[in-house]
Amino acid sequence: MKKLVRNCLIWLAVCAFGGTALVGPATELVVEGEVALQMVSPYVWRGRVIGSGPSFQPQITVWSGPVMLDIWGTWEWATEEGEPVSTRFDVSMDYTYETEAYSLSGGGSIHVYHDSPSNGDRRDTYEAYFSAELATFLSPNLTVYWDLGRIEGIYAKVGLRERFVLHELAEAVVETSFGAASGRYIENFFDGRGKGDGSVPTDEPAFVDFSISLMTPITVAEGLILEPRVEYTAVLDAQLKSQLKDDVEHVVGSITLRWAF
Repeated sequence: MKKLVRNCLIWLAVCAFGGTALVGPATELVVEGEVALQMVSPYVWRGRVIGSGPSFQPQITVWSGPVMLDIWGTWEWATEEGEPVSTRFDVSMDYTYETEAYSLSGGGSIHVYHDSPSNGDRRDTYEAYFSAELATFLSPNLTVYWDLGRIEGIYAKVGLRERFVLHELAEAVVETSFGAASGRYIENFFDGRGKGDGSVPTDEPAFVDFSISLMTPITVAEGLILEPRVEYTAVLDAQLKSQLKDDVEHVVGSITLRWAF
């Protein structure tokens, strides 16, 4: 744990220092932020069900120019008696370079777990990530995550996104994505314990999951947005489908309240 925290603090410091250097000393420091409170059910992450019941997910994001710091958490709101409780919080920092034609981002995340002991060996881990997006129709984008800790594998996601104006105070956002991962990532992420003990046998990279979602942000007051969202997600890999049995397709609903400051 101490090694994890040390490495992550070094990584976040490098991101912060690099971002400050690129912004330059003559740039006026303007800090903005947002607080988000979300309820989601079930909680599905990268094709895997993390929480089968409702989960509460608060988030605070602050940024200054291209440098962003994000703190996010998840707590299962209610579980059936005897089921494990899944909790986690993430700390992320990244730097974004943006032009009229595209944007590039790079940074790192710490994933800290506080799960019930019955959930098995959920050790903390951390990731480096890079993303690119084109400022064109459908906003094609690619994000690559490299887990440097417990999982030691790569997960990548390609996606499309488009916004439609419904009203001066409301819009619709449609997103779709395909996720793929290295064999080691699949084995360690989906076995439920991060041990890679062969309970999810694979040694080949594969397409892991597919998702498509509809979100309708509604401005209810100045700086305050209500964001209902519905998402369909499915596991794609045949080996994973065989292992997970019926736990491969889900319709996920969520409601988020965002306040900008």
